[in-house]
Amino acid sequence: MRGIVGFDLLRLDGYMAMETEELDGKLYVDTIITNPIIERCNCDAPDRVKHGKRVVHFRDHPIQRQETYLRITRQRYRCRNCGTILLEHLHHIDEKRRMTRRFLHQLAEDGIAMKFSMGGEINGVKESLVRRVFKEEAARRLSHYSFELPRVLGMDEKVLGGHPRFVIGDVEKRVLLDILISRKQTNLEEYFRQWEHSDRMKVEVITQDMHWPYKTLNETYFKGATVVIDKFHVLRYADFAVSEVRKSIQSKVDNEERIKLKNQIGLLRARPERLGIGDEFRLKTLFKRHPAIEQAVLFKEWFYDIYQCETRSEAEKAYDSWRELLPKELEHPFRKVLSYMREKRWRRLIFNYFDHKYTNAYVEATNNLLDEISRGGRGYDLQTLRAKALLKYGTKRLIDIYDFSIRLNDPDYDKIMNTMVGHGISLSTFEIDLRAGAFD
Repeated sequence: MRGIVGFDLLRLDGYMAMETEELDGKLYVDTIITNPIIERCNCDAPDRVKHGKRVVHFRDHPIQRQETYLRITRQRYRCRNCGTILLEHLHHIDEKRRMTRRFLHQLAEDGIAMKFSMGGEINGVKESLVRRVFKEEAARRLSHYSFELPRVLGMDEKVLGGHPRFVIGDVEKRVLLDILISRKQTNLEEYFRQWEHSDRMKVEVITQDMHWPYKTLNETYFKGATVVIDKFHVLRYADFAVSEVRKSIQSKVDNEERIKLKNQIGLLRARPERLGIGDEFRLKTLFKRHPAIEQAVLFKEWFYDIYQCETRSEAEKAYDSWRELLPKELEHPFRKVLSYMREKRWRRLIFNYFDHKYTNAYVEATNNLLDEISRGGRGYDLQTLRAKALLKYGTKRLIDIYDFSIRLNDPDYDKIMNTMVGHGISLSTFEIDLRAGAFD
């Protein structure tokens, strides 16, 4: 079926669509070159004459989801002096791929933004083509990839392909910087050695988890930086302590009560400010049946409260009070907190947070995005996943994707997020009662 085009169908500079024809479900657009340019031969006295025409087809964007081709009648020329065959120059056409450059660019961008199979589906091409175009584009863009070390450097690991990989990001600008094949200290030393000492000295703060080789690395290569242990990696061990108390009780009750306790896992993990009225009632009922869980939750919340302190000295005093009043029976569930807070381990770096209130939340969010990319590709190799991640998130602030705060000293953030809903007793009152021996 043929149709005459009465408007600028292609919107492609230098070309005009004249007619369309549908054949076997594909749309062919008869296209003329509006400003033809003839290629030149290399002889001293070129004498070109027309030498027939050739109809060529080039793939373009689908029109209304229909596979579309530009059908161009291309004039051929021959130089009578040297015999060279010359062709009209085709603007905006990639003759190697037999498609318009804009369509090639779209395939590359879709390969970055989504899984290859979806990019192929929406563009009406095979997945393998999207994959090849993406790899060519990634190789071109990342062939000389480098970056300046940021003022606040975040580092973490992510298991990809069954192995822990090293991930770093700019915490302030919230930009992914790189993904390394390994987090082994020898590999990291070799990696950071590529920067001059003066460049490494520009890093003022480093956020990390409690992985000892990171500490050793940072003390060696970033002597001028303050290492801050991510607060969420510390706080989660207080949650683990509550879980351990719950599991201990579960092992001693009948099956019905055990099921009830398992159903309360989410409730015990929730922060007080997120509890509804119904949740508070359920929690109080649970506490009446199991006072040991109430005690563990109260000490967990008290530990969380330490991070609401304004200064380092206040935080250290709050922790020392917490440690002094921690009951003997809760020392085992909270043993990891107690261990990490020892002077010889992480205490100094944990309390560095109160001098530099940064967390590793950005890098953690990046890790979740890496999971999404990996799942979408059903297990990309590391090179492909790294290229996808850097091209997708290496130049884009994650704040545009996820609405969270990395630096937690913003007054509006504190006002909203630190509004506490009590469990029936304030932590300060709890501390006073403990010191007075009310629970003896």
